Amino acid sequence: MKTKIHQKLHLHQLGILFLLLFLLPLMANATDYYWTGGGSTRNWNDLDNWSLSSGGNVAPGQIPTALDDVYFHAGSFSTSNDTVDINVNNAVCHSMDWTGALNSPILIGPSISNLKIFGSLTLIPNMNYAYYGTINFESAASNNFIKSCGKIFLNKTTFDGVGSWTLLDAFSSTSSLNMNFGCLNTNNQSVTAASFCSTSPTIRSLILGSSVMIITGGGVTAFAVNYTNFVTVRLVLNFQMLITTDG
Repeated sequence: MKTKIHQKLHLHQLGILFLLLFLLPLMANATDYYWTGGGSTRNWNDLDNWSLSSGGNVAPGQIPTALDDVYFHAGSFSTSNDTVDINVNNAVCHSMDWTGALNSPILIGPSISNLKIFGSLTLIPNMNYAYYGTINFESAASNNFIKSCGKIFLNKTTFDGVGSWTLLDAFSSTSSLNMNFGCLNTNNQSVTAASFCSTSPTIRSLILGSSVMIITGGGVTAFAVNYTNFVTVRLVLNFQMLITTDG
């Protein structure tokens, strides 16, 4: 069993190495994307909704890649409750930042969509979150962060990169929180999810500090952990399971 686990870890590490070797020559081509909403739709894959400069109106030649930071800022939304629709199965970006966006924009997307973020995520209070797809954090780098500003994630959130992430505020989800790789520092913030799953044998670290992890789902699978190569940094695990019943 240990041999199989070590082989799996070795193959994963080789995969990360090859990925880095592939990406390093491309890093110089990383681009900032700014949402303009100038397209005939509000779809993520509508090139006319993007510009490569703040305040620009020239569409890029492709939608954002895993190397590109995307910004939704003061000039992105001219009308109230305008939307950004993640209408593709796999939308990718490096970091996503909504700082400064006006007029209560709405992030939307169906449950079949997936958003892969290879850096950090910054949401804002003055936005609505109606994205029903999944989110994968895929970074191989350290010092990433997540700022959700009270928004509740509506589908599965998975940490699937060997990098590290720090929560800047409370994290809340109506679905599962999954940790396949990497390091998550909850930074003493509360964490709420329907379930927590970390069953892969790969190296993972969960730094809880004084965080309270609230699991709202019931059943034996609501908290599922394979403790092989799993490190929890905490003096006392303050784990709460809230089980509700009808009637």
